[in-house]
Amino acid sequence: MVGYFPIISDHFLSLGPKTQEAPVPKMKTKKAVAKRFKLTKNGKVIRRNQLTGHFMCAKSSKRRRKLRRASVMTGGSAKNIAKLLQG
Repeated sequence: MVGYFPIISDHFLSLGPKTQEAPVPKMKTKKAVAKRFKLTKNGKVIRRNQLTGHFMCAKSSKRRRKLRRASVMTGGSAKNIAKLLQG
């Protein structure tokens, strides 16, 4: 067939490769950090106190009472922990 040019519809033109960018993968929460630390609503990092595993009878009552409460972390390590928890 001389002079025959098939009509290309819009449907076939849209079947080409997509030009969208691939989305950036989400950062996963570090589960080991999530088990040990907690973020407050204001973004502060809460942790359990150390030295509470054993030998509690050697510590004074006042010291044991204060060790029961969680404490707020500060400094660069708190920023690193917060980043790992944001996930």
